[in-house]
Amino acid sequence: MQRKTLSKSEIKEFFSTVNISLPLTKKDVVVRYDDRITINEKSAFFQAENLWYPTLWLVSSYALSLPRVIVDKGAIRFVVNGADVMRPGIVAADEFMQEETVCIVDQDHGKKLGIGKALFSSKDLLALEKGKVVRTLHVVGDQFWNT
Repeated sequence: MQRKTLSKSEIKEFFSTVNISLPLTKKDVVVRYDDRITINEKSAFFQAENLWYPTLWLVSSYALSLPRVIVDKGAIRFVVNGADVMRPGIVAADEFMQEETVCIVDQDHGKKLGIGKALFSSKDLLALEKGKVVRTLHVVGDQFWNT
């Protein structure tokens, strides 16, 4: 696995690419590996489908605002095992567009369960009765969570 510590200009360029701004200090170390980027040895971004996505750690630690898809109790065990989100398991959703990155959260406690990619806009998603609506890309306990 290739490791490269990013320079200040490379960090700025990367953040403009993913359209995210973080309050990093001079002491923060940003390293790029083949499929992930770490900040101070914590996985901050991962690559899937040739795009970069924020990890749950980054969303929680830096209070990033991602649109939410709220799932019921029955969907939780499937989501945390990496399953895509199916329409019957969704109880609510913030407003978002198709292909947008979303945070999957549980209904009762608002805990972040995963990061996914919306297969439909929120309006279209809520109008559906069944089918796969969010592709799950990262969940609590996976390889990006544990590094």
